[in-house]
Amino acid sequence: MDVKVCIVTGAASGIGRAIARQLAADGARVVIADVTEAVIEGGEPTATLIERDDGHAHAIATDFFTVAFFVVAARFFEAAAPATTLPD
Repeated sequence: MDVKVCIVTGAASGIGRAIARQLAADGARVVIADVTEAVIEGGEPTATLIERDDGHAHAIATDFFTVAFFVVAARFFEAAAPATTLPD
């Protein structure tokens, strides 16, 4: 996978967690967006597992509609690919 940044909502647990881990394993930088970092089924936070496996992840405890979420996601994107522009 070319350098990609993926924002996965609900990635602290369950299906979102599995998706985030697979995207990271495929080479994406992953923003883990959830209302909590706590793992419902137990275990370590998703970002910790991804980084332990040499992936790149940033967890942000937020709902999808807060401004802070978009600011952090944008900064994470810029760090991953500063020369990338988004299509119109």
